[in-house]
Amino acid sequence: MKKCYSTDEESYNLSDLGDVIDSLECNGELTVGQSYYEADAVPFTSADLVSSGNVGTILEVLDDSAYEQIGEVYDYQCMKVTKEAKAELNTLLMVWAEKHMAISRFYFVKNSVKKFVTEEDIKTHTA
Repeated sequence: MKKCYSTDEESYNLSDLGDVIDSLECNGELTVGQSYYEADAVPFTSADLVSSGNVGTILEVLDDSAYEQIGEVYDYQCMKVTKEAKAELNTLLMVWAEKHMAISRFYFVKNSVKKFVTEEDIKTHTA
């Protein structure tokens, strides 16, 4: 599991302990016992981006657009499609997102653990 790190428990944008040490040193906070956070970096996927709720919203927007263009005689066909048709659209959107969006470089932060800088950490990562 890929790890990510933070010095403030908010921005997990550091990729290793060396980055933590550098950040703490640059901010004048590098001391033995200084806290930092290590967490699992769980990659963002197209399934996280596209959900059945998104499909419903898309269909609603299409229906609204059709109503605006056709008028009162329009019968909101998009919202009347079957569960299978909605699942098909969901799959198409997921495939499209995987192909055209670089979302895997983003991640969810999970299982954050507070850790503390040791003397060995400082020796290993500073020269």
